[in-house]
Amino acid sequence: MSTANNSQTARLGATHIGIALVFALFWAGLGSLVVDIAAEHDFLNIYTGATLAGEGRFAELHDPAAQLAVERTLAPENTELVPFPRPSFYAALLAPLSWLPFRTAMYAWMGLHATLLVVLWFWGGRAFAPDAVILGAMFLPAALGIAHGQDGVFMMAVVAGAWSLARKGREEAAGAVLALGLAKFHLMLCIPLALVLGRRWIMLRGFALCGAGLALLSVALGGWSGAVQYVKLLQMKDLARLSPSPELMVNAHSIGINLGLGGAWFSAGAVCLVLALLGVAAWRAPLATLFPAMLAASLLAPPHVYAYDMALLLPAIWISCFESSSRWVKITAGVLASPPIYLAALGDAPWPMLTPLFLLGFLAAHAAERASQPARAAARETVAAA
Repeated sequence: MSTANNSQTARLGATHIGIALVFALFWAGLGSLVVDIAAEHDFLNIYTGATLAGEGRFAELHDPAAQLAVERTLAPENTELVPFPRPSFYAALLAPLSWLPFRTAMYAWMGLHATLLVVLWFWGGRAFAPDAVILGAMFLPAALGIAHGQDGVFMMAVVAGAWSLARKGREEAAGAVLALGLAKFHLMLCIPLALVLGRRWIMLRGFALCGAGLALLSVALGGWSGAVQYVKLLQMKDLARLSPSPELMVNAHSIGINLGLGGAWFSAGAVCLVLALLGVAAWRAPLATLFPAMLAASLLAPPHVYAYDMALLLPAIWISCFESSSRWVKITAGVLASPPIYLAALGDAPWPMLTPLFLLGFLAAHAAERASQPARAAARETVAAA
């Protein structure tokens, strides 16, 4: 949104701050209702990983028996393991949490992410437009993740940092920052492919070098046996809390589940569609198309993605709303910024599939915008020649 003068800018700034404060208080009130869930599930596994890392037990970090032994001291009422599924390098970063008592650490963790989220709101307001603050404040996945003790805001910060560096021409550093998102590596699976399609070789080099360094660090911390144990943990089918409620996920797979079409063939077809749309959207694409497309695809393709994981999409929503010229890109981005689309998960099937459907539409809108750009360029050349 443009402003006519400095006084109007100041007035709009106060309005945006006020609206953001109202949303912040509202999310805090709702979040207080689910804090106990965080203590029994999402933050429980975060603290378990921090505890094992803090004790230097990296070789046991992904041993289900070792994790369960820690969790039973923290949440004795839990009868099933809530596995810690992150790599060892991330556990090392979490280790200082274990210096605090469990509940104190949980509130400190939530407070840290809430503070970081507010900082990112106002970074968005400065980097894009004042209205970005409102879009950020109303974006439910980030608040939802904080309330559940998740770290989606960390992933959002990774994306925002990478975008800021890339826009300044520091693409290798941008790729290295993106690699920090390998803490939740399943949300980064489409990033290398998108960088190849976009011919972003320097960014890809930064991503690959940093990613390789983090992988080597993880192996150095836990040893080769620890790495093997980590792979086995991720493949365990009898851990009910590793991927609960697949119908509530926001990936392409959940569309089939909600339609009663869940199965390998539907999932394979859905992933192929996502990759095809990414191919169109990312091919030699400018950054303003590449970033949203690769993030949307990275959320749609993996088999394990929940609404709070969509927190990393907020910078892409800002990019789409304020830097795209496509009406459909702006519309789908606006829908994904609004709270009602995520409330569909409260209904029975097939309503929860609305969120991944709009996310798929968001990706498709970017693909359509990208596909139309060569035609527009050719039309302009024809007019100029005439």
